[in-house]
Amino acid sequence: VLDLLGAAYARVPRTSAEHSSRGMAHRIRIINHIHAHLYDPGLTPAQVARACRITTRYLHYLFSDGEETVARYILGRRLEAASQALLADSQRGRTVTAIAFDHGFNSATHFGRVFRAHFGLTPREYRARGAAERRPARREAAAAVQ
Repeated sequence: VLDLLGAAYARVPRTSAEHSSRGMAHRIRIINHIHAHLYDPGLTPAQVARACRITTRYLHYLFSDGEETVARYILGRRLEAASQALLADSQRGRTVTAIAFDHGFNSATHFGRVFRAHFGLTPREYRARGAAERRPARREAAAAVQ
């Protein structure tokens, strides 16, 4: 019976605890690196792999079980950060292009295209809609204070 159990367990792939925990540690280090350098336009999967001292192939492997590739992850985080900046009162006087460049994009055209694909609105439309949605809330807050 023990020989039968041993043979059955010998066929189980060894992707359990030691491999997944090492992969998880790499992935955490990778994500930390991405977030620390998110606004650097030179941040690419190859640069991330070099900085984390792993191969580009292994980097892509670590992201293969998720819904996003490494490049899509970087792009998504940049778009989210840029969208928050577009709505921020402190950024109201800045151009969309300046905000895009500050968030790691090096082409206003590319930024507009990927922003629209992600949010369904151009950056200007997104900003205008956010401003319009905040106006009634401000009026209500001012009326409540009086």
